[in-house]
Amino acid sequence: MSFDLGWKFHLGDVTGAQASTFDDAGWQSIDVPHDWSISLPFNQSSKATYEGGYLDGGVGWYRKSFAVPAAGVGQKIYLQFDGVYMDSTVWLNGTQVCAFECDVTVMDEAFDCWYNGKHTYDYGRFFRQWANTDIEDMVARDMNHPSVFVWSIANEVGETSDSTTVRQLMDAIKAVDKSRPVACPLGGGGYRRSRLGGHRGCQLRPGTVRLPAHGSPDVEDVWQRDRVRSEQPRDLQHREHAALVL
Repeated sequence: MSFDLGWKFHLGDVTGAQASTFDDAGWQSIDVPHDWSISLPFNQSSKATYEGGYLDGGVGWYRKSFAVPAAGVGQKIYLQFDGVYMDSTVWLNGTQVCAFECDVTVMDEAFDCWYNGKHTYDYGRFFRQWANTDIEDMVARDMNHPSVFVWSIANEVGETSDSTTVRQLMDAIKAVDKSRPVACPLGGGGYRRSRLGGHRGCQLRPGTVRLPAHGSPDVEDVWQRDRVRSEQPRDLQHREHAALVL
């Protein structure tokens, strides 16, 4: 049974919208998949900044009423969400559902930065002391999840030429789980490459991105600029609630 059609949507938080008796007649009628954020106007003053595409976050409610076929009465029924964004909560007949099943395979990723943080208060402050402990704990936590098919030690990190740290993190993972491969996505240039004059100083090959060593004037200037921009306060919280009425 497809659940794509016949949803009701409201942008903004609502008290009591999870209740089966809640009146959603005035809500917008939509089908899913649905992304309410991209329907908003761009806002250069958005607290999401460039990281959120200058689109404001917030809270959105989705409601759907449905009937279970007679053949399903007394049976165990699974509701599968193929994609849910950020912090999400699901209720069924007013009762919060603790978990739902997703048919996905994932790359389990540990770090968005290493020693040199991308923002003032990010994980870079703790990497040197806690990286091994945290990545081992991550693997121990998720190694029995069948959806995880590969571990990752970096996401757009500009320091992946540091072979000592790469080996250190790989060894920490393999100490816990030797059954899966370890990846190091080399997207470290990201938006910084544009500051380097359209790939000036970058050597690109299939599957790799090589940047100038962190410490060259160009790269340092970009890091400094990004640090200043990141100090601006922002609220990236984006939550979605789904209330199902049986």
